[in-house]
Amino acid sequence: MAKQTRKTKPPAADTGAFGDAFPETNTEVLAEAAGGNWAPFLREYLRPCWREVVMACRSRNIPLPDADDLYQELMVQLIRDGRFGQRIRSVLAEQHEDPDFRGNLPGRYLKSQELPLRSARFRTYLKNVIKHLVLGAVRSWQRRPKPLPEEDWKSLEPWIEQSISQSLDRQWVIECLWEAAGQLRRESARARTRGRQRLFDILYLSVARGKSPSQIAAIYMIDRTTATTLLSEAKGRLVLLLQQTTRITNLEDLKGLLANFTEELKTAIARVHQAKVTA
Repeated sequence: MAKQTRKTKPPAADTGAFGDAFPETNTEVLAEAAGGNWAPFLREYLRPCWREVVMACRSRNIPLPDADDLYQELMVQLIRDGRFGQRIRSVLAEQHEDPDFRGNLPGRYLKSQELPLRSARFRTYLKNVIKHLVLGAVRSWQRRPKPLPEEDWKSLEPWIEQSISQSLDRQWVIECLWEAAGQLRRESARARTRGRQRLFDILYLSVARGKSPSQIAAIYMIDRTTATTLLSEAKGRLVLLLQQTTRITNLEDLKGLLANFTEELKTAIARVHQAKVTA
């Protein structure tokens, strides 16, 4: 009797746990996957990523046939050992390392980080794998009877690529917001002065609860000017933490990014406020 292969179940497209946010580059998780332990990788990378891709496609009525099978193919591509391209093989040889190094996608990424190269972030690697997989699936569907008109397909293909990119980038931004808000709360908990101990809570009251400086002043029984000053300091510190987390040093670029994620910022601050403080 042929041995049956148990399929990896893809994540449900309608789940929305904030903790599923797409992380930047968690080397510990990637190292686990490179060594064969895929559970943390599936939980922290694939679940939010695949959910966003499926939801984006469905929102535009883009055909994503056999989504379960497509998820299995994605897993095969990530797990399968492969070689580097010629450029990296040449660098490996120059470094007196094995130019025929083979590994799964996380393994190859971590190896590339050891080399004197300006390499992309891991989400870019993953983005390309998913993009080619989804585009290939839709092209296959396009070859079936009664395909989309040629002009519709030409406008659809670039949108799919953009949608996948935005889905992963959105998850990355959410994770950055979560990390920066958490850091601000930990800093506030360790602060020595009463005013700075209140920075995160004041930011929470303003951003997540919509309280004005006057209302915040009444809550803490301080004057309005002090509340305004503390709120300004809290916002400034959050921006600095976001610059560190996102690596976006240009303040105008960062403000432009945040302008598109006001609700996500509220959610991040509210969830961090609800969570336990960790050192």
